[in-house]
Amino acid sequence: KIYAYTDFGGGVERKEGEIPMQGAFREFAEELLGQEVEEKAQATASKLCEAAASALVGGRPFIHKNYAMFVVAAETIVNTLQLRASVDGASAIDQLFTFAQQN
Repeated sequence: KIYAYTDFGGGVERKEGEIPMQGAFREFAEELLGQEVEEKAQATASKLCEAAASALVGGRPFIHKNYAMFVVAAETIVNTLQLRASVDGASAIDQLFTFAQQN
């Protein structure tokens, strides 16, 4: 069996007051970074929301029917979360990949 990475997604916890951008970044933290503790994933999402609000590609989320996608440069994520891979000269997307967790 070959493990394949896929995109991440999930629902927004609207009953807890979560907004779509927070939900998207919480899912990112849970599924890509393997942050299984809800509070840690929410804290990561809050940091990313603050940093990404003015850094969205195209200046806004991409919306299709009931689906919203928040696209930001990998550099925004790496810098905000202070993720540093051990490989000198690695691009931001490569640095993110080194932190990806299989789930």
